[in-house]
Amino acid sequence: MAYSGDTEWTDALLDAADGVGLFLCEGYSPRPIRWHLDLDTLARHRDRFTCRRLLLTHLSPTALAEDLSGWEVAHDGLRAEL
Repeated sequence: MAYSGDTEWTDALLDAADGVGLFLCEGYSPRPIRWHLDLDTLARHRDRFTCRRLLLTHLSPTALAEDLSGWEVAHDGLRAEL
């Protein structure tokens, strides 16, 4: 398991998630915003991740209002099995 906190895009995220069963990944905003990952950037790099499962966390109300079909999104109280 690997976890991404507040961060902008860096290829180090690919290294952190390499081969893990679950990568908890921030997806704070639909568009780029300083100090946070955004859904547009994640979508551009999505195919580069080698984790088995990518679970979005820390989404803003603006991001939650987007069409998130195709993404797995965490919610309060979620229990994830590894």
